[in-house]
Amino acid sequence: MGAVTDSTNSVSYEPVARPGVANLLHLLSFLDEANNRTTPEELAQSLARQGATLGQLKQLVSNKIITKLGGIRERYIRLLSEDDGRYIDFVAEDGARRAREIAEETMAIVRSAIGL
Repeated sequence: MGAVTDSTNSVSYEPVARPGVANLLHLLSFLDEANNRTTPEELAQSLARQGATLGQLKQLVSNKIITKLGGIRERYIRLLSEDDGRYIDFVAEDGARRAREIAEETMAIVRSAIGL
């Protein structure tokens, strides 16, 4: 709800004149569940016909984001609580170990190529 828009309390798609509103419409378009995603322009026209305010647009975008990210949030919380948080530590340490191995292999190739 704290998204920056402007003082005109109506919905229209004007990327240059109203970048904040255009951004919200792009987000809403991206989160559209229809197979043939509704464009930001079409969303603006539909919301304008309904007489939607900027507050209503922000609430709509907020609700869509919460719905879309709900599963990710639940999984994140589950992973954080698994083994009292040790699972996340294990994954981080394992990733760092594998990254070091790959870096060492790459550096061996580089050293060989430059004659060191």
